[in-house]
Amino acid sequence: MKPLVRLLQKTAFETVLATLILLTAVALSAAELPKIAEGRPWMAPDIGVSLTPPTGWQIQPNHMGKTLVLQPVPKQEKIKDYSKPIYNRNITLAVIHEARPIDETEALTLRTKLEKDFGQAAGVRDFQVLEHRFIDYRQKADGILLYTAFQLNGFPMSQMHIFLSGSKNSALLTYTDLADAFQNNEDAMNQAWNAMLSTELNGTAPKRYKDLIYSGSALGLMLVSGFLVVLLRRRSAYKMYEVEEEKLYRDDAGAAEEFSSVTGLATVVAQAPVQEETRDVTDVWNLAVSQVSTTLPKARKKRAKSAVETAW
Repeated sequence: MKPLVRLLQKTAFETVLATLILLTAVALSAAELPKIAEGRPWMAPDIGVSLTPPTGWQIQPNHMGKTLVLQPVPKQEKIKDYSKPIYNRNITLAVIHEARPIDETEALTLRTKLEKDFGQAAGVRDFQVLEHRFIDYRQKADGILLYTAFQLNGFPMSQMHIFLSGSKNSALLTYTDLADAFQNNEDAMNQAWNAMLSTELNGTAPKRYKDLIYSGSALGLMLVSGFLVVLLRRRSAYKMYEVEEEKLYRDDAGAAEEFSSVTGLATVVAQAPVQEETRDVTDVWNLAVSQVSTTLPKARKKRAKSAVETAW
């Protein structure tokens, strides 16, 4: 009896374990399968971006180092001509966690980045940026469009890049296809163009030197405010000195007038001796001069007479 119970317990345990393993494998395989776009927007709220993939395309987030990779479902076809290349066109989305201005400087920087990143990829040769221009994304000239060309394992390839920016993040979308299909398959180009321009980012792109302009404006406002404060203080001080000076002038004038009214007689009396003294000094001087002038000839006469007497 006991061996039977043990056998049943062992069998039940193995059954449950096998069921769990099977369910896990199914879940993992389902997770690995890419989703198929049904015409609804794909959204990533954590990074503030969304876009609407072409209907029927595969959606592969965080694939091959990109935020998102979109491509048609591969068709299993028998290869008839091995001389013709087979390439599954795709759209990639790379989100940069930094808002960037949309201007000529950014376009030139983007050209250099594409030449460095795509031009040095494995199997890529003769990478070149053919042109860049500005497009109307949500407002006037708020997107950058670039066309590039290169050789991939000896086959001509073409790319279309669109660079957009919001207030916090920016995005680079790239559509890649064989050069021949890129130029001749207009429906595929329109499908890729519409999907890329369906991208939504939070906010709008910043202006270059915006922070510097705000800082300069704030500094200028502080300097003007300081200058006005100093000017007002100086004018206030000048007004205060002017009032004090006028007050002192009035006090001095009032005191002088009061003193004159009270001691006017004493002033006249005090000035009389000065005039008398001046007159006395003048009289003494005139008297001295007259004495000198009257005594000097007599002295000369006496000296002359004594000289004559000596001669005789």
